[in-house]
Amino acid sequence: MSHKIYRYIFIATLLFLVDYTSVFAQEVLFDNWNNCYWEMSLWQCLIDTLESHGAIVHLVSDEGWENLHNMDMVWIQCPSWLYYDDSIINGVIEFSRNGGRIVIGGMERGHECQVENFNNLLSNLGWETSISFVWDSSFICGGYTHIIFSLPPITQGVDTILMEGSQRITCYNCGGNCYPFVYFEYNDSLFPVALISFPFLKEDNCSSYIIVITGTHSWLCFDSEIVHPDTRRFASNILLTAAGVPGYEFDPCAFADSVFPQSWGCCCSRAPNPFTPNGDGVNDYCQFTFDGLGSESAVLRIFDIHSHEVRRIEVPAGLSAKQHARWDGRDNNGNPLPEGIYLYTIEVFGEVVCDGSVVIAR
Repeated sequence: MSHKIYRYIFIATLLFLVDYTSVFAQEVLFDNWNNCYWEMSLWQCLIDTLESHGAIVHLVSDEGWENLHNMDMVWIQCPSWLYYDDSIINGVIEFSRNGGRIVIGGMERGHECQVENFNNLLSNLGWETSISFVWDSSFICGGYTHIIFSLPPITQGVDTILMEGSQRITCYNCGGNCYPFVYFEYNDSLFPVALISFPFLKEDNCSSYIIVITGTHSWLCFDSEIVHPDTRRFASNILLTAAGVPGYEFDPCAFADSVFPQSWGCCCSRAPNPFTPNGDGVNDYCQFTFDGLGSESAVLRIFDIHSHEVRRIEVPAGLSAKQHARWDGRDNNGNPLPEGIYLYTIEVFGEVVCDGSVVIAR
């Protein structure tokens, strides 16, 4: 009888362990497609880190994007040279909207054409991130960044980070929905190179977030000369946190509430988007709406993707407010602006109540 009891206990323990491990098995989709023409071994140490903590890593090169919505986290080390079509972009956006976490690693040195692929993901019409990458050959550099704001567990145990081949992230009005926590000092200026964004904060959805980091040359596993212990720890912390493995718990809603205490208005919109200011009388301007339109004066500001203000529109209170809260695609001097993605903010009493992106198509 005692043997049977021990057998039952043994079987129950096995079942418990199987169930325990299955509960904490996190599914990670790694978009490793061509890895910027490098080999999988370059990232194997980070894959090993995920798997050693119970995560299951799926490779896009093997499985495609078909099981995206069964994943807990998506890791895009660098955009594929192949164009992300609408189905992939929309799938990633919907994955994020439904609580999925995303880590996007930065571009590699000399691959300026990847900027378009990054910004297709980051500045897509339906995905308000306030972030864009900028190719700037004068900024690409290597060195250590010492300006790291505490964001546990991501920065836990991290003092300095080697940022080999960093690019600039533009983050206009970062208080909107993204929070830079690592900066690179270059020519006496600070540039954000790592940040966390809550793309659907305006929808009262704080459970979805993306982490963006440039300079991921420093993450490479094979080149011990440029690997710094804090940098490797930083990369591992990011992936483990986004995957949600035990010991790296992160409450995105609590963090969002602490950083973005303001409540978002329910009536921010712009339409049509894209708009076509070509003088044919159809979709020649983009109309903006926001809480307080007509009852409070406001300022509509338009920026290019380099965060330079190109147009400033004063929106008065009163019946004419709607006619003023529109943009005809011209700059402050009345010159037509080229087609592309632009960023906007709407300020009431000096505080941003709406922000997002708008597209000129010609």
